[in-house]
Amino acid sequence: MRSFRTKTVFLSVTLSGLLLATTGVVAWERLKALLENSVEEKITLPGARIAAFRGLGTDWERFNQTLDLAFSEGWKEDRIFKVRANLGDRRTLFASEDWLADFPFKDVPNFQSYQSQMRDEPVARDREHHDRHPLLTEPYLYDVTAFGSHWRLVTYTSPELTLYIGINLDNYLADISRIRAIYFGALALVILSIGFGGYKIASQALKPVDAIADAAQRITSKDLSERITTSSQYDQEFDRLVAVINEMMDRLESSFQQAMRFTSDASHELKTPLANIQNEITSRLQDCEADSVEHKTLNRLQDEVQWLKQIIRSLFLLSQADAGTMPLTLANYNFSEQVDSFTQDSELLSADAGLETKIDIEPDLFIRADELMIGQVMRNLISNSIKHNVPGGFVNWSLYSQNGNTVFATENSGLPIEPDEQPRLFQRFFRGRSTRSSKSPGMGLGLSLAKEIALAHGGSLALATCEADRIRFELTLPKANSQDG
Repeated sequence: MRSFRTKTVFLSVTLSGLLLATTGVVAWERLKALLENSVEEKITLPGARIAAFRGLGTDWERFNQTLDLAFSEGWKEDRIFKVRANLGDRRTLFASEDWLADFPFKDVPNFQSYQSQMRDEPVARDREHHDRHPLLTEPYLYDVTAFGSHWRLVTYTSPELTLYIGINLDNYLADISRIRAIYFGALALVILSIGFGGYKIASQALKPVDAIADAAQRITSKDLSERITTSSQYDQEFDRLVAVINEMMDRLESSFQQAMRFTSDASHELKTPLANIQNEITSRLQDCEADSVEHKTLNRLQDEVQWLKQIIRSLFLLSQADAGTMPLTLANYNFSEQVDSFTQDSELLSADAGLETKIDIEPDLFIRADELMIGQVMRNLISNSIKHNVPGGFVNWSLYSQNGNTVFATENSGLPIEPDEQPRLFQRFFRGRSTRSSKSPGMGLGLSLAKEIALAHGGSLALATCEADRIRFELTLPKANSQDG
């Protein structure tokens, strides 16, 4: 997770979610306890009064009419009531109309141990001279599931009677479920809102960073003069960052310009002495005997001078490419004919090397380019496909059109290119391990210069395939409609 926006959203959602969840759990437990107490009070408060002031001599027919005074109005909708004698067969003395047959009720724990003292328990009288039967135990509360409903029951035991009062919990549980659904729905909505808000805040905070990144992306070796502009919308912390980056770019531009000038000036200044050396060597060669030691030495020196001239020319072109001033003489011409000429000449070299050669050229493909520069690229690619090969291998050269472009491809067998070397193939002065071990001539500038020439023409040069027995390079250039233009 390396995205600042993602981290901001994740942390804000996580912390807020934990805080809300913790608060919600505490509030939920408190609310649930209050609701349970409210439900229990509907049966315990009136039940305690009824159990204490009723005895076996109660007129139960009349008692049924007085229940409305003990309970709130409409109590019959969700509450049931039953009275049993404690001794003998423990017959039912009274049951409310909604008391269901075979309803599973419970006595207080250890009820049998209280029966022996029930007969001898004294009866007290209150100020109004009503008999008052003391409760032998604390009210016993328990839950029962019966006949598809959930009930909360309380049992009271006095010396003469046991009283059972129940309340239906279906509506209560439905309210609990509804509150839970509302809470979790609201919690999800709040967390989503926090996440969205966190993303918007992070995006707003990172706008200066995006602007700085966009400006920095426009800074290339072709144009190092681009700078990041400050804005009143940026926070103060970003002003210093912009200033530091701009100062760094000033130093880089100055250093890069000095390096380009040095390369260009050195290349230019070396041309004259090298030309003089070559002329002197040529003159000396005419005066010495063939196959003499001096003749052989001068020939080697002349080859070295040619090699130096090629390096200097490549460096000069690369410095021009860096400065965006590579000289191009553009014209529309038949690329198919140029490729055919190069491949026909190179076919003899591949045959001498013992390579199987295949040529496939689509006719009459035109491009607008500098013919000499493109020829240099083709010469490099074709030469590499022959030079970096294996005995008894193959080379395939093809030209075809694709998506409005012309593609020249070289494919050959050869020593595999290591995976860590593939991204560096087009770096200047880079030579792979297999190339160095083969001791084939090269300076490591050919592919880098070829790619710069392709880019200067609005095209590309890439390593398309690199397998154990097959290496493929593709030169892609925009196709022209005809030879006119």
